[in-house]
Amino acid sequence: MRLLLFCQLFFVGIQASKLGVSPPSQRDQVNCQLYTVQPNDSCIGIISNNNITYAQLLSWNPSLNPTCSNLASLNSSSICVSNPKGTFSISSNTNGATIIATTTAPIPSPTLDQTTSRCAKYYQVVDGDDCSHLTAQFAITLKDFLFLNSEVFQNCTNLKSGYYYCVEPVGYISTYPGYLPTATTKPFNQTSATSLPYAGDPWAKFSSNVSVIPIANNTRVDCYSYTYVTNLTENLSADCWNLAMFYDITPEELVLWNPSLGDDSSSGSNVVSDETSRIASAIAVPTTASSLITNPYTYPCTLAANISYCVALVSPTADLPTTTAPPGPHASGEVSNCTTWFAPQAYNTCRDILYIAQLSFADFYQMNPSVGPDCSGLVVGTNYCISTYPNGNDPNEWDGDASIPSASSTGIITPTPIQSGMVSNCNKFYDVHSNDGCSAIASSQNINLSSFYQWNPAVKTDCSGLQASVYVCIGVATTSASITTTSKPPTGVITPTPTQSGMVSNCNKFYDVHSNDGCSAIASSQNINLSSFYQWNPAVKTDCSGLQASVYVCVGTAATTTAPGITTPTPTQSGMVSGCNKFYDVHAGDGCSAIASSQKIALSSLYKWNPAVKTDCSGLQASVYICIGVATANAAAARITG
Repeated sequence: MRLLLFCQLFFVGIQASKLGVSPPSQRDQVNCQLYTVQPNDSCIGIISNNNITYAQLLSWNPSLNPTCSNLASLNSSSICVSNPKGTFSISSNTNGATIIATTTAPIPSPTLDQTTSRCAKYYQVVDGDDCSHLTAQFAITLKDFLFLNSEVFQNCTNLKSGYYYCVEPVGYISTYPGYLPTATTKPFNQTSATSLPYAGDPWAKFSSNVSVIPIANNTRVDCYSYTYVTNLTENLSADCWNLAMFYDITPEELVLWNPSLGDDSSSGSNVVSDETSRIASAIAVPTTASSLITNPYTYPCTLAANISYCVALVSPTADLPTTTAPPGPHASGEVSNCTTWFAPQAYNTCRDILYIAQLSFADFYQMNPSVGPDCSGLVVGTNYCISTYPNGNDPNEWDGDASIPSASSTGIITPTPIQSGMVSNCNKFYDVHSNDGCSAIASSQNINLSSFYQWNPAVKTDCSGLQASVYVCIGVATTSASITTTSKPPTGVITPTPTQSGMVSNCNKFYDVHSNDGCSAIASSQNINLSSFYQWNPAVKTDCSGLQASVYVCVGTAATTTAPGITTPTPTQSGMVSGCNKFYDVHAGDGCSAIASSQKIALSSLYKWNPAVKTDCSGLQASVYICIGVATANAAAARITG
């Protein structure tokens, strides 16, 4: 995805070979594990034998050049094969630093044939487990879990209950054969060459008006990409942690490559070399795998203006195109052809999403109607669609408008810009696209062309005034005298007209059918069972042949009261216990074990209160309510202490 337009970021190319690199000081090396270079050593062999990465070897030994071609000159010298600033690891999980295991665990039974034997920890899958739970519980990425257990499908739908799976590698997983791509090179044939006479410094007469941006103190000089900012005011990229997010690197990597950004309480963002050991101790590896540590990267950190910082150590590789939806909850009513999603965290706002995805609010709202016309329905942790284009790349240039409409007292949001002269009681709008025509708009929105011209007089009756990227009116609010409704029942539910004939009398939620709508699509968008939809609208018929456009159908019924103050929602799992006083709406992908854990009840109680679910959870149904609490004296005995 492109970087934010408002972030003033520029890449500065750095030729590391032209920058002087000083040898490592003896003070740095006394705290690291030393290795004596042998005559036939190579950097690849050293990192393989010591379970470290190439980048770490270069970072810990500044005397090595970026290509490691001067290793022979260090023969019989000692180099660091551990971090001289302290022991820590860069983790891809959200739980902080992880332990690097060194011991292979015994292989338990039963284990799948293709599960790796070089494993530090195994886990036995139980009913209700899925990959999202395993990866979160053991702080392992889905990619690594699938690599260690190669018989598991990419969509993780074939986990076998009772079998053991590897959830932790021994050492660094990047050292496992086949984890990283193998580089192939053609043999180099040495040919004779004639030396040319020295012609002096080729750069001596070179002149340029381009300003040279200095590198921050102690920043690496062998990076692939550098960046700098010229304006620290109203520039999100000037904040260290925003910068790390923009370049898809961890805060730890940013500080590791740019030590001047480390924490120094006395002077803000400029850390001296002695402070590095204190930073390392703050992120020291815990003594047990389950220990939790505090995120050390929450201190205020701001870049200095016109100073270059390292933001990429190697050339980035583009992700393979994918349209696989991420796990976890999705927004209700999400557009069907989504290719890219974003799950906001507690610190994200609706405007953040618009900037990150380079979207107008109108497009975001169209793809995710559940956020509401003023984005007040945004929910943390829900996956929202941010693109319907291949690979998530929108070919159209974003205009930078991230404004969000505010709700009026009537609840009607008027987007901007609108067609001049639009009627004041408009309650439904359409964003005109290039090549749209008035007749086509009226037809697609199921309104009369004459009404369209009446509501938008500036369009003119020959459609010559229609403007692209401007909202027009395609619906108006009727006056109370013109609204025909049934009598208002005690529940306060108003039945709109016209309705599908034969509709159930206790309907409390309605849907206006559009042209080309299908029964299955309506039921799916409203999160109800198709069988319930047919039951509430018998005139539709079970083959959907009776569905009518521009007619309201029932998509929800009033709940029945089973006990004083306790209301039972619908539909419910058949055979549910009669004394239930707490319910849960099952979502696609839910498992019995996960539901019981999240609701702090015993799994045996869930099965007892919902017998149709069955004890293997095979009867669990999405979009159906199950019982997760009963009004009995011994109900508390079934709960798990939080």
